[in-house]
Amino acid sequence: MKIPGKCLCGAIQFSVVPKAFHSHGCHCSMCRRQSGSLTLTVSCQGPPEFEKGKDLLTTFKSSEWGERCFCSTCGTNLFHNSPSFGYFGVSAGALDEQDKLTLEQEIYIDQKPNYYSFQGDHKRLTEAEFLASLGSNDEKEKE
Repeated sequence: MKIPGKCLCGAIQFSVVPKAFHSHGCHCSMCRRQSGSLTLTVSCQGPPEFEKGKDLLTTFKSSEWGERCFCSTCGTNLFHNSPSFGYFGVSAGALDEQDKLTLEQEIYIDQKPNYYSFQGDHKRLTEAEFLASLGSNDEKEKE
């Protein structure tokens, strides 16, 4: 099921197919610095289909294995991409339909600052646990 989304100014409009209606919260220092807090993403089956504004999408390579994409007009954080791990995610807040989403897991929970927390029963992984769940890049390249 395709879900539409857009940036704050509406210059970029797209649709994605979520793997499930779950969001994932990341508390790593890069996500917190980029967003001003944690980042909530939804894992997608692949990259978005753009209806408008693909040329306004800016990509920043934030690590050896990750890219962050945002609108060059309004700065909205839109996508997180980790090609070496086969991951493509969309920022949950950029989706038009958010009511069906549930929080499935939080990662880098050991880096979460004390001034906020989420209630509920969901998976919470430390940095080491999350990285171990991914395996190494060498293992992924062998697959």
